[in-house]
Amino acid sequence: MVGEGDSSAAALRSVEEWSARIHRGLRSGSRVDAEAVRLACLLLDWGHDAEVVRDLVTRDPAQVPAPEMARLAAELLRVCGFDPGFALAPERLPVLERAVEKVAADFAGCTVVDGLHLVQADEAGPRALLALGDGTLLSTGNGLAPSAGDDPVHALVEVAAEVQDEVAARFRLVWPVCRDHGLGVRPAAADGSARWRCAGGPPGHFVGEVGALTTPGTPGTPSTPSTPVTPVTPRRVVPLSPSPTRPSSSGR
Repeated sequence: MVGEGDSSAAALRSVEEWSARIHRGLRSGSRVDAEAVRLACLLLDWGHDAEVVRDLVTRDPAQVPAPEMARLAAELLRVCGFDPGFALAPERLPVLERAVEKVAADFAGCTVVDGLHLVQADEAGPRALLALGDGTLLSTGNGLAPSAGDDPVHALVEVAAEVQDEVAARFRLVWPVCRDHGLGVRPAAADGSARWRCAGGPPGHFVGEVGALTTPGTPGTPSTPSTPVTPVTPRRVVPLSPSPTRPSSSGR
């Protein structure tokens, strides 16, 4: 007898499969009538009653104009929380890689950060991780979600925060630092760019854009602490690259 857990797992796999088909169809500019209706039916069976779900199961797809169907299909993916990851949205990788390069420039004066790059660990699933030049993984955060690569500004903020938290937790260093107030600055999105923000002075101020700091530290540049640093056993990592996807039928 198939248990409830097995049934739920099978349903989740079906939702993921039909979502991926819709995503590929939308990217190629194809109509996804059958795929969208099938996914809507699956979601309805599992109690999802969003307006887009009801719309797709009650209307005749042949009577829905292509632009409207594309909009409904995209909304359906949003409703079910589908994320294409890196494999189905490989353009996310270059965005994150450029963000890593820019953030690394701001940490050039911090001697504990060297050779910053993206990697993929076996246990990290679809998330990207950051590592130093010697292969040591930054382990303070949860890694970078693929969606961080959807927007260059968001990518810069996420990468900068990840590196900054690691430096603070592992080496007890605050970096970068505002020269005027001696406070650590934090990355934030503002006016269409990623900037380092200092909380000092009412009501706070920006000291520069992420990746373009001219003077990242206070007089007395931070350096590697003299106290021993507990070594971290690196996890096995491989260079991050999109996973090949298997061709699938149209589902029609």
